[in-house]
Amino acid sequence: MPHGDAIIIQASYVGDDAGPFNLFSQVNGFTQAFETGITKVQLELGFVSYHVPAGTTVVRVMSTSEDCTNYKDIDVDDAPSCPDRTLVFQICNENAIIDDNFDIYLNGVKIGEVDLNQNAQVGSVFIASNTPQIITQPDFPCPLGGMVAYFFDPALLSRTNEIQMVNTQNNGTGNLGTIGVRNYKIQGNTLIEPCVVDDFQYSGASGSNFNFTFNYTSCC
Repeated sequence: MPHGDAIIIQASYVGDDAGPFNLFSQVNGFTQAFETGITKVQLELGFVSYHVPAGTTVVRVMSTSEDCTNYKDIDVDDAPSCPDRTLVFQICNENAIIDDNFDIYLNGVKIGEVDLNQNAQVGSVFIASNTPQIITQPDFPCPLGGMVAYFFDPALLSRTNEIQMVNTQNNGTGNLGTIGVRNYKIQGNTLIEPCVVDDFQYSGASGSNFNFTFNYTSCC
């Protein structure tokens, strides 16, 4: 079960010929272990990992013993079910000074772009909905009038999520801006009554990439 930024893996019974164990995530197709050499005793007591890749929904526990190479896939709890709410985040250059341009990825999937090549508060909002929705009660540092709206599949969300800003154009004046993550109440096709999930600041030299992780564990 999830525990903050960690997961706890515990087995009620482990065969005598099994172990030690490596842990894998579905994020990279179970190809690269994020924990190795976990003992049978650790697994039976409950092993806590703080290295789980963002977006993990399935953990594979694989024995590396010569006598046992079996594995078991364990589901990690999904993001909370919030049928009356929509998660939204905004990326913008709050100081109204030119930043770089970026492709934006959520848990490894590209969901849109930000073009920050203006001396103005510009950027994008990313809305976790498969149908059009309109934000009528904004709660972000930058006005919505300067934002490009992108919609993405809510199924991409997990309890622990990674936002990646991958640089696509170096505009030469450095980078300093904000990311605001909010959860909005749905009213018809409008979004109202936001609550704060998280806030970040990106800052760095021109040409930089940025990564941020936020937990989505409750509806509001």
